Amino acid sequence: MGFFSLNDYLTIEKTILVCFCYFLYISIMKFVFSILLTCCLILSGFANDPETKTFLVIFDKTELKQFNSSAQIIEMTFNDLFETKSYTGNSEAAILIQIPGGTFDECQLGQVLVKINNTKWTQLQDIAFRIIDLGDTKSNFSEVLAIYEGKFYNNKKQTIKVNAKL
Repeated sequence: MGFFSLNDYLTIEKTILVCFCYFLYISIMKFVFSILLTCCLILSGFANDPETKTFLVIFDKTELKQFNSSAQIIEMTFNDLFETKSYTGNSEAAILIQIPGGTFDECQLGQVLVKINNTKWTQLQDIAFRIIDLGDTKSNFSEVLAIYEGKFYNNKKQTIKVNAKL
């Protein structure tokens, strides 16, 4: 027998009270759930996006000609996975690869198998002249620049003191 057939034990007033408490409980749970869902959505809006790492892969043109390859063919290996851009022209061929999440480093990128022509695949480090992490290069440049500016400021300060004594 069901919940509402307990006429021997519950009076109509108790049944109404139990139903009211049940619906009150459901209403409170809906309210709590909606508050939690709203908080999660708001906090996800403030979450930091994972840092994107950008790599510059430089190729030697003579080596690419030796393998009958080009930067565009090698770039096609990464097109489905990452945002890429290849550059060719008067200077050396290069590919910019942007990897979201910052999980790769130069060594791991160099171990990726790339298609160099219609029949041959090899590791990127075997065909690339240089793989450069532009994020690390930028931080190193900022550090060197800060040191230089600190030395320049100190030298300028000493020059001002010498000129003031004259």
